[in-house]
Amino acid sequence: MIEISEAKIIVEEINMHLKGLTILGVDINHYPHKFAWFSFDQKTYEAKLIHQKITGASQSGNFIRIHIENGNEIALSEDLVFSYVKEEHGSDKHQIKLYTDHGTVLEVKTKLYAFMLCGTKDELKEKSIYYKRAVSVIDPLSNDFSFEYFKEATEMDFSKGSLKDGLATKQHIPGLGNGTLLEILFDAKLSPKKKMSSLTPDEQLRLYQSTQKIISKIKEAQGRNQSFDLFGQPGRYEVLMSSKRDHCPSCHKPLIKENYLGGKIIYCPNCQKG
Repeated sequence: MIEISEAKIIVEEINMHLKGLTILGVDINHYPHKFAWFSFDQKTYEAKLIHQKITGASQSGNFIRIHIENGNEIALSEDLVFSYVKEEHGSDKHQIKLYTDHGTVLEVKTKLYAFMLCGTKDELKEKSIYYKRAVSVIDPLSNDFSFEYFKEATEMDFSKGSLKDGLATKQHIPGLGNGTLLEILFDAKLSPKKKMSSLTPDEQLRLYQSTQKIISKIKEAQGRNQSFDLFGQPGRYEVLMSSKRDHCPSCHKPLIKENYLGGKIIYCPNCQKG
């Protein structure tokens, strides 16, 4: 699952390798996937993109936004695999493929589910509530992401839910998914099941600091070791709360692994207090 840090890395690589290239062709849903969602049909994508130059890319939450010179953009998010290769090395198993005048192709494949939208910013805000939310919030690594904003965004002072509910659901912080959250909570020494309303002022501040710290560390390491960049290279951040790990990397006691709120949580009952 591409989350905030991985989205930033992909954006940097697009700006480095695709910025300034012209799109000569586009192919959507060539290898059909019922959980890949598009904003228009093939002909509309072609009309919006072909013979247009890529002016750059940006990141909003877990949306990777590829900007086109005519004011349109390609907005990609969720469970994606990217590949940027010479055209002759491309594959047929993709849900969106861009052909460039550099003899290269950008292929994007869906694993579980994905958004592969195209349109102007206003069109996409109407088409997708997730996109609309993602482009309206403050990035966790921005100077504007204050402690007060963090508390307000997560509804920390009045939420009745757990930390997982407050941070990784309901689009409170778009792009902060379960994988990154588990790393944040381990760093903050807090259980994913702990109630938001039970946090002390010190725990609230610690959670805020760990959120920025972990997202920054993953970004600096070019992603988690479970994620891949445009060229298939894995990130260098070692995931601590991994399904492959059975014991806490700190106290070495057994980790708890269980389903909770629609996904797996992994935590140390000794180090992370509920």
